[in-house]
Amino acid sequence: MVILNITSQVDSLYESKWMTWLQNKYIPKVLTFGNFTKIEVLKLIQDDLDPTFAIQHKAKSIEDINKFITSFPSFYQNWVREEFQEKVLSFETELELISQHP
Repeated sequence: MVILNITSQVDSLYESKWMTWLQNKYIPKVLTFGNFTKIEVLKLIQDDLDPTFAIQHKAKSIEDINKFITSFPSFYQNWVREEFQEKVLSFETELELISQHP
């Protein structure tokens, strides 16, 4: 399994609005493209900073991720910038699952 991980720090005043947008617009739209088997949203545990989330787009192969990136360049970055301007700061990483343990 490979993962396209998008880490986003969200201005705390926009957290609820961003989460609603993410769950009701972004994730359903991305899943219709067929590149990912599922998307998980995780929140970093921290006390004093604006909330930070990891949006993990899980795919069967790196080819699926590359096809998404090629077909829809900066899809999240452009849409989140359009909706929230500088209130959400993000970066992307690609990860490969090496092993899992119970």
